[in-house]
Parts: sequence; structure tokens; C-alpha cells
Amino acid sequence: MYWVIIPAYNEEESLPLLLKELFYLKNPPNKVIVVDNGSKDQTKYYAEKSGAIVLVEGIKGYGCACLKALDFIKNQNSKPDIVLFMDADLSDDPSQIQELVDPIKNGLVEFTLGNRMTPLADKDSLSAFQILGNKFACFLIRILFKNNFYDLGPFRAIRFTTLDSLQMKDSNYGWTVEMQVKAVLKKVPYLEIPVRYRKRKFGKSKISRNFVAGFRAGIKIIATIVLLKLFGNSD
Repeated sequence: MYWVIIPAYNEEESLPLLLKELFYLKNPPNKVIVVDNGSKDQTKYYAEKSGAIVLVEGIKGYGCACLKALDFIKNQNSKPDIVLFMDADLSDDPSQIQELVDPIKNGLVEFTLGNRMTPLADKDSLSAFQILGNKFACFLIRILFKNNFYDLGPFRAIRFTTLDSLQMKDSNYGWTVEMQVKAVLKKVPYLEIPVRYRKRKFGKSKISRNFVAGFRAGIKIIATIVLLKLFGNSD
């Protein structure tokens, strides 16, 4: 049993299409949780209309939205075996979900990561600044933790009990790297899987085409890595 978590901010155009793709998969998720992170458009309305569980997190931040979803799951009587995270902008391809879920379901690993740094990604789906920042962050992890990652992308799956044991705390851009570094510290078996990364069709990216936001995200990610090295915690 797997559930999908989708943080969303002003994605009224792309989210309904993504949810349609999800619900029409051969093996669809048991539940889909959309966390509306303070949208000013009709994101919440379309998510509810499509049949997703909709949570509202007024405090801005990718990590805040993810933590909201995890708190919701912890309070449910029935919990998923696996949770999968993906973006709301149609960049992550739902047809590859099974590739991320199956290695966990079959007991091969506890954690899978979608690696966008491959020829499978659409041309120009990632900005040069985003690619460079990603490579530097992975290099820093390799130097400080002696572990090779190739991407810090959002498309990922993890056994819920394993994720709960990581005690995630980051409220913003450091969420993905916090998960990966804490998984390394706890020696969680993982696998990186090449994924198709699709060029955004609607609206503007909050990170990849926004230099200021991208710079802030980069600083936050680097700070998270260094703090985890120094203290084992990203706070």
C-alpha cells in the first residue's frame, strides 16, 4: 500500500492533469494527499474535485507542506507501507511511480530516489543554475559523508516507518537533502533510479527560473548539509 504526497502552491492548471494521470495508473496509489501551501488560485478546489485528500498549510515552505502531510498520516488508524513524494507541476512522470515503489515493496531497499541528471530528462527542464547547484550539493555530501548521490530531486519513495525514524524537521528547501543525509547517517539502504523529468507546461517555476529563489534554496541546502555534518541535525 502506498500513498502519494503532493505539496502544491498555485498549481490550478497542472494539478488536475497530474491527479488524472495518477488515478488512471494501472496500480494507482491508495490515497493521494495534496497539501495546499497557501495558494492564491483554485488549487484547493481542483484537488478536492479530483478526489484527493486536501490539507492546508498556511506557513509557506516545501518542508512545512511535507510535515503537514506526515502529521496527518501519523494520526490515521491505517497507515501506508510506503509514501511517495512528487511535485504538482507535471514535471515528475507518474508512469514511473512503480519503478520507485517496487524496490521497496520487494524488500530490496527502504528508500528510492528519482535521478533527473540523466538523458531521460527533457531538454531545458532544469536550468543551468539548478544543475550546477545540484552537482555542488552532491559533491559536498560526497566529501563530508563519503556517499555518492547524483540528485536531490523531489520524486522519491520511502517506507513510512523508515521516514518516521528520520525525524524530519526542515521546513523549507532543505527537506530533500535532510532526508538523504539522515538516511546515510542511519545507513538506510537506498537506490537511485533514472527518471524522466518533464519541462513545465504551465506557469513559472518557483525555483529553476527564479534566480533569487534559486540562490536562497542553494544556500539553505548547503547550510543543511553542513549543519547535519556538525550536529546531526538541520535545525
